[in-house]
Parts: sequence; structure tokens; C-alpha cells
Amino acid sequence: SAPLLKEILDAWFTAEASEDAEDRENVARVGRLDAGRA
Repeated sequence: SAPLLKEILDAWFTAEASEDAEDRENVARVGRLDAGRA
């Protein structure tokens, strides 16, 4: 539903970025994939 979607997006956009090394490497990998340098 639209209210649930708004709640999920609000939580997503206000959350702090993870400091976990594995999470940060996953984000970096997505960036490399996006740039075509897997």
C-alpha cells in the first residue's frame, strides 16, 4: 500500500550508512559492476 511504501522509504532515506566492512565491499562491488569493471 502507499502508506507502507512511504514508511519504508522514509526509513531507508533516514538510515545511517553501514560501517560493516562486508557491507561496504558489497556497495563498492555494485559500483564497479555499474561502471563495467566487475
